Amino acid sequence: MKAPGVRLLIFGALLLAAPGCYSFQAGTGLTGVQTMAILPFDNSTSRLELTQDVQDILLRQLPGSLGLR
Repeated sequence: MKAPGVRLLIFGALLLAAPGCYSFQAGTGLTGVQTMAILPFDNSTSRLELTQDVQDILLRQLPGSLGLR
């Protein structure tokens, strides 16, 4: 049977190494995507300008945040 100190040392090493195994790079999940559609949606609020404002923001910011043009 291994000593508790050895198990703790192995667990600590794995715990410190785990974040190095994870990486994230924005826009890499959409390889091969050339076009994207942002469809209008129903506005159930009393602010009529909200639909256009939200759609304008989506059209400007969403493609860039996904790595698209």
